[in-house]
Amino acid sequence: MVDIASDFIIPGTFVTINGTGTTTNASNAVVIMAVNSALTDGSGVTFNITSTDAITFKPASLTLNAGGTGYVVGDVVTVNNVGTAIVKTVDANGVITAITPSLYTQPLVSDMTATGIDGTGGKGTGATFNATSTKIDSYAINGVSVNNAGSGYHLGDKFTVSNATITVTGLNANTGVNAVSFTTDGTGLSSDPAASGVSPTATDTIDGPVNTLTYAGSLANVQSIFGVSADITRAYDRYINVDSVTPVYLITCASASVSDIQTALNAIQETPFTVLATTFSDSDQILAIKTFFDARYNYASELYGIHVSARTDTVTNLLAYGATVNSEYSTIVGFAPGSVDDDVVKMAAVAAVIAPSIAADPSAPIQLLAVDVTPSGNGFSITERNSIFNAGVAITKEDSAGDVYLERSRTTYQTNAAGTPDDTYQDTETLPTVAVCSETFRNDCNTAFFDTGMKIVDSATLASNGGSITNKNVVTTAGIKAQLISTYNTLINSGLCQDAATFNSNVSVVLKSKGVVAVYCPITLVEQLRQIQINIDFSF
Repeated sequence: MVDIASDFIIPGTFVTINGTGTTTNASNAVVIMAVNSALTDGSGVTFNITSTDAITFKPASLTLNAGGTGYVVGDVVTVNNVGTAIVKTVDANGVITAITPSLYTQPLVSDMTATGIDGTGGKGTGATFNATSTKIDSYAINGVSVNNAGSGYHLGDKFTVSNATITVTGLNANTGVNAVSFTTDGTGLSSDPAASGVSPTATDTIDGPVNTLTYAGSLANVQSIFGVSADITRAYDRYINVDSVTPVYLITCASASVSDIQTALNAIQETPFTVLATTFSDSDQILAIKTFFDARYNYASELYGIHVSARTDTVTNLLAYGATVNSEYSTIVGFAPGSVDDDVVKMAAVAAVIAPSIAADPSAPIQLLAVDVTPSGNGFSITERNSIFNAGVAITKEDSAGDVYLERSRTTYQTNAAGTPDDTYQDTETLPTVAVCSETFRNDCNTAFFDTGMKIVDSATLASNGGSITNKNVVTTAGIKAQLISTYNTLINSGLCQDAATFNSNVSVVLKSKGVVAVYCPITLVEQLRQIQINIDFSF
């Protein structure tokens, strides 16, 4: 992040969320991250090759025809298209009597065979030469098409056929090759390469892109880029099986190490997203992801998002795990062992229900949502789920029909910076809801006060002078407060906040320093309905 000189004030509205930074609801996109998988070679592709036959000629000999006069030993005489003749001996009049020929090796379209060819160069004049040639049949590849598509290939895979390099530019739904481009090294071929059903002599399979944020598009496109069996592809396949609407970006890292995860996260840069879904849930990995989000929530970045992952383990291990993580950004969903699905697809299935829920209404409770995961057949009991939840891990349950549900979502946040138990950011819904509130305040203030250059006057000072200013592009601290109250009413009507009376009584606007207004906004979020307790008292 660039340091900004203290005397430079960035124009605009910046919102701080209880010390954690600024947020913006710029996009409902999802980013899926996993470790890069090595791509395997495809098989079965063959090509149809067409060619042209180019007849060329190459110098075969250069001999003396007439010696001329005035030459000296060592003169170099050039014979066009044939080579050079170095004068070896001369007589007393400088007549060439012997030469040492040096022939050009480049084939030419025209035949250089001739007698009495003039030469140039040297101290004498009049020397002529005889030349003979060798006829060469030279072939060149001029067309490549797909004969058999094969399967398992990727965009960018390369094949070698003769002196041509063939590159995959299109794939069919089965990852077979259906379009290619080609180049040759430019040399002529002594035998005709034209044939049908030619198998490549070599295959160069691409590496899936690492640390590169990639828009997913179709599943076929993802398979062609990352490979059919790659973790990132399997995750995307499961995600779009549930949510085919939300835009999805994919990124892989070189390994699951913290340093490689950090490198991949840095490659995301300032791309807005709602949910970052990863295969990473270990405590050191969660800490690295928390550091990434801390920077995104900073007022100078004005980005936001949450992190979602899945973790399959026993009750005992999940309880122990919960004590090692503490992040307001990360929701780790616990699953019972036994399902044929691994944590890669479980993570994607969970993200596919959380992301649309946040996009539709960030304050709506994320609970009792069916997830596209094969049941373990041995789900957690209600007592176990309660313990797991209280340990900082979101919980899943399985019903008798074999359906799996995200019963209650939560973040791993359990204690504040002082180590005191704190439920401020326990609910997954909290940060996305505050994010939308933050953006609404910022956008309304920017529209009201920054779309047109405004001047600021302290309301108290203006009142003490007994005056008022109108139609001069001047705003007062009271005017900003009125805008904030209006915005808060909008948030209440949107079902995100409540208690207008408390907000109206406690919101404050103070002219802090030169051109800088400090605002205190005590918003009260709506709560999620979690339970209705009915006590039935009956009698006869």
